[in-house]
Amino acid sequence: MSRNSRAVWTIRLTVQDVNTDSLAAQQIGTDVTSAFLTNNQFVNGAQPLEVFTQIIDSMLAPSETE
Repeated sequence: MSRNSRAVWTIRLTVQDVNTDSLAAQQIGTDVTSAFLTNNQFVNGAQPLEVFTQIIDSMLAPSETE
């Protein structure tokens, strides 16, 4: 296998990975680059730090059943 053939193989794998990730993103309802899934809470698009702080704080807070 020549160096050029190996490079094409790597690019094909990368394209397949990107397509797989793109399909997974579409299935959860996003088509933007900035999308996050934190503790099963979906955040779509770029958000201010406070949005993430609130999610993380709610995850760390003791539950009412404890």
